[in-house]
Amino acid sequence: MNSHPKIGCFGEVLLGMGSPQTPWIPEWLTRYRRPRLAWYYALSGAMLNPNGAVQKVFDQDHERVGFRGMYDQLDGSRVLKLLEKDTDVSVIHLTRENVLKQYVSRYIMRRHRRLGRIRAHTTKELTPVKVAISPQLAEKDVLELLSQRSRLEEAFEGHRKIELVYEEMIQGNQITPSSVNSICELLEVSNEFAEPELRKMNPSTLSSMLTNFDEWQSHFEGTQFEELLG
Repeated sequence: MNSHPKIGCFGEVLLGMGSPQTPWIPEWLTRYRRPRLAWYYALSGAMLNPNGAVQKVFDQDHERVGFRGMYDQLDGSRVLKLLEKDTDVSVIHLTRENVLKQYVSRYIMRRHRRLGRIRAHTTKELTPVKVAISPQLAEKDVLELLSQRSRLEEAFEGHRKIELVYEEMIQGNQITPSSVNSICELLEVSNEFAEPELRKMNPSTLSSMLTNFDEWQSHFEGTQFEELLG
């Protein structure tokens, strides 16, 4: 988004990361995820004044501004009440059809910094990672994610919005022209985006990501998630 000359898109400002005034952080602290998040969250002002963190984005000098808000950051928050009332705010809802793979991908990103899993996107090939995850824990978290998604869809029902499905919007390492056109139409800007240099971070199948895939097969057999295992 930031490749567009008329758009200023910021990061997870509700955690204090990628905000217009991201606080300085000691280099050694960047190696540790939880302390790093706590530092940004406290010193950015997002902890005490989340609405103010969002307002700083809206006050930026761009024709269009935005930020990245995750389900668990918005659901039930003061910021959601603010955004829900402001129907001038447009919403780009990026979602995934395979919520099980979404869960595993986030799990790997949060626990494998040493292998380059630091950000949600990458421009270089990464070493594949295979992990063991409890399917019971995954199911609990995925059901909560779907509940959060439903509540947020209801909250933004009166807003101009589009939904982009990851599995459909990415072809190879490029964003499809139809997805780009949808974004341009929603934001009322011309297509001046630079070509992204994206690389997929993880293998395309859950069996390539899980050392206990057979356990997942047994657990999710006959459930609403069974078809997502293939």
